[in-house]
Amino acid sequence: MIYMTAGTAGTAGNGEMDLIDLKAGQSGRVKRIEGGRALIQRLEALGIRPGRIVKKMSSVFRRGPVTISLGSFEVALGYGMARRIIVEPVEGAVKRCD
Repeated sequence: MIYMTAGTAGTAGNGEMDLIDLKAGQSGRVKRIEGGRALIQRLEALGIRPGRIVKKMSSVFRRGPVTISLGSFEVALGYGMARRIIVEPVEGAVKRCD
């Protein structure tokens, strides 16, 4: 398993959570992606990488897809992918997501 990290080495439990645990309407900065090379490449192609701020738009109860906003577009991710994206919640509205 490959861990892709932004900034210094991640410290577990330091306000970090996976994308599933963000509430709808809440924003978070991607800290790392816990997955293999194929997952990391797929998420990077969608613009999801460490340091990027994403906003959770909605999710479906019980392992359904998660919709996130990346600036001017929205992306739907499967539960398994969203579970591997570790974010740190950010306060306030964020206008720019890059």
